[in-house]
Amino acid sequence: MRVTQEMMTRNALRDMSASQARIARYQREATTGKRILQPEDDPSGAGQVMGLRAQLANGQMFLRTIASSEDWLNASDTALTTLSQEILARAGELATRGANDSLGPEERRSIAVEIDQLLEQAVATANGDYLGRYLFAGTADTTVPFTTGGTPKAVSYNGNTTAKLREVDRGSTISINLTGEGSILSSLNSLAGLADDLRNNPGNIAARVAELKNRQDLLSTDRAQIGARLTRLQTVLDRVNATQIDFETTRNHVEDADMAETISHLTREDTTYKTILSVNARILPMSLLDFLR
Repeated sequence: MRVTQEMMTRNALRDMSASQARIARYQREATTGKRILQPEDDPSGAGQVMGLRAQLANGQMFLRTIASSEDWLNASDTALTTLSQEILARAGELATRGANDSLGPEERRSIAVEIDQLLEQAVATANGDYLGRYLFAGTADTTVPFTTGGTPKAVSYNGNTTAKLREVDRGSTISINLTGEGSILSSLNSLAGLADDLRNNPGNIAARVAELKNRQDLLSTDRAQIGARLTRLQTVLDRVNATQIDFETTRNHVEDADMAETISHLTREDTTYKTILSVNARILPMSLLDFLR
């Protein structure tokens, strides 16, 4: 086959263009640190990277859910601690004093006024919220769960008994709430009953002392449930974080450039390109007259 000057020129330009393209690619890898910037760079690897990014996004969503779940449970634990260790504990002390037969009606009424104040504090605590959602109302978390009314005063529960479930990992859910119809409602009504007994039924006060201790025990059981859920969340958090690290490591391996290798390729290709230029500069300008001289 006869090799013409046009063919030589075309081949030379093609080689230079291909070398320039490779230099541009290695420069892009060096400046971005990425081996895959568009699907055509590595179709199989690009698909794998997309899948890994989707998994990492899911993991971030789980991490946010775990964090908000922990916050909800910690807020619930704080409220139950206040009810049990502060309000009911103080009410027990007052009930013990009120059960003393040496007290007269006026002294018991004075104690009843403090119990009324403790009841108000307890209801406010039980109506606590997290980011505008009531902690103990079940899934009816925009409804005030506890209200007082009637004569004698009693506390009503307005929430529901439905668990608030959160998916904290792939196929793993946890209930983050305690509903208020059990130990909390009974604790509030024990306070309301104590206030009434101090005013009207002093013979019942001694029984209220034991009742308040029982309510504290029930709230402690609820707190133990919260503690168990927080422990489980920590276990899930550790697992999700480990999975995220694995996904990120794999993504880096597939997508990111090996900088030492990239610099080596760039240096070699730059040398190749300069060689192509040098050779072409010598050959392409030569004509028939150059050979005849």
